[in-house]
Parts: sequence; structure tokens; C-alpha cells
Amino acid sequence: MSQVNLEKVFAEVRKVRVRLESIERTLESLVDALLKKSVSFFQDILGLEKIGEWPAYAIFDIAGVTLGLKPKAKLEIYY
Repeated sequence: MSQVNLEKVFAEVRKVRVRLESIERTLESLVDALLKKSVSFFQDILGLEKIGEWPAYAIFDIAGVTLGLKPKAKLEIYY
């Protein structure tokens, strides 16, 4: 492969990387928005007591059972 072809390939790779970074930022914003809406639902609609909230996590108390909200988390129940 010639030097010119390699430079073209590297330029395309850089463009793709920039696009992927933009997509990643968009997805992070969506996750944040979904978590905030979920927190609002559990607190305002269901009336659960919120124990704590962080940018990517929230904890509620349900009669002594802790409910944690975290994007992409698997179900875990702690007594």
C-alpha cells in the first residue's frame, strides 16, 4: 500500500472515530435522561423514598428493601 493510500485510510479512520465519539456522547445523554425520568417516576408517581442519587445511580427504600436504579444493571435485591 502506498503512503498516499495509507494517509487516506488514516483520515477515514479519524473521521469514523469522531463520529463514534459523537454517538457515544449522545447515548450517554439519553441514559442520563432516562435515569432522571425513572427516578421521577419512582419518587413522584409511586411515592417511594429516595435514599440517594448520583449521576448514574439512584437508591430507593421499599419497606426495608433497597431498590437501585442503574442503566444496564441486572436485577439484584438486597434485604
